[in-house]
Order: sequence, then C-alpha cells, then structure tokens
Amino acid sequence: GGHDLWLSFVAVRIADGVVYAFRDVTTERRLEEEKSDFVATISHELRTPMTAVFGAAQTLLRREAELDSERKRVLIAMIAAQAGRLSRITEEVLLTTRLDRGDLPIDREPVDVEHVVRSTVDAMRSQLPDAVQLEVEIEEGVGRASGDSSRIQQVLVNLIDNAAKYGAGPVKVSAAGTNGVVRIAVTDSG
Repeated sequence: GGHDLWLSFVAVRIADGVVYAFRDVTTERRLEEEKSDFVATISHELRTPMTAVFGAAQTLLRREAELDSERKRVLIAMIAAQAGRLSRITEEVLLTTRLDRGDLPIDREPVDVEHVVRSTVDAMRSQLPDAVQLEVEIEEGVGRASGDSSRIQQVLVNLIDNAAKYGAGPVKVSAAGTNGVVRIAVTDSG
C-alpha cells in the first residue's frame, strides 16, 4: 500500500513442524523514530544557547582583567538572554510531556482576546530580530472568549517564534469572532 511495515517473526519448532508468530511492530518502530527525532531536535535547540553561555562565561573568567565594563556588560547580557532561552526550551519540553500525559491543567475564565494578542505581540517584538515585521489585525469588537490566557499566550509565543524563524515575509497575528467563536491566527508567507 505504499508504506513500510515492520514485522517481528518468532519461529518455534515442534514435533509436527514449525509454528510461526508474526507481529506488526510498525507503530513501535515509528514511535522510536519520533523519539529519536525529538531528542535530536531538543539537543540541537539546547546546544546553541548553551554554547553561547559557556563561551561568554569562559571569556569573563579568562579575560576579565582585559575587558572594559561595556564588554563585560554585553557578555553578561548575552548569558542572561541565552539562559532565558534555555529556560523557555525546558518549559516547552515539560509542557509537551504534560500534554502527552493529559495532566495539563487549563483554566476556563473570560479572556480579553485583544489584550492577550496585543501584549504578546508587544513582548515578542523586543525578542525578534528587527528584520521581522509583526503585524496585528484584530476585528473590531472581538471581545472576550472563555479560555486560559496564559496558555493562549504561550501558544502565540511559540507560533510567532516559529513563523519568525522558519517563515518568510511579515508575520501577521489576527483575531476575529464568528458565531460565538473567537479565532486567533498566526500567518506568514513562508
């Protein structure tokens, strides 16, 4: 059918012949591949900020006497920024684990959609390169929605960050309401 099957075979010899047992292990194989890909991705994502933190710290330790106060400040700011990035990656991994287990608490309360979208976009502007254009389009009177404002913000941060890293053109964040449902979208032209 155009796809691979992974099978496990076991053969047991008995007096009258051989009994064969076949088991489809395709799902287990795919799961192992996905785990391997996940570990590789996390390792790659962690390596970059860890290298920056280590390099800046080593420079401070080895050459502190040679560095002027501005250069020291730049290195310390780099360490702080990359440590924050490491913290966010760790939180995302923990969040993924909790989502997989189904034990992530989600609050249901009235959420001011416009406020959540605008505050998230404003916070992200300072974290993204100047070349990334963030546009916001909120339908007039979008109002409130029932949800968890911190989880909505968390999803928006991830979507905006991915669109900025892997997309092309301006990143547009929009919110609109239709038939009692609010839709928040993050789009790019990539």
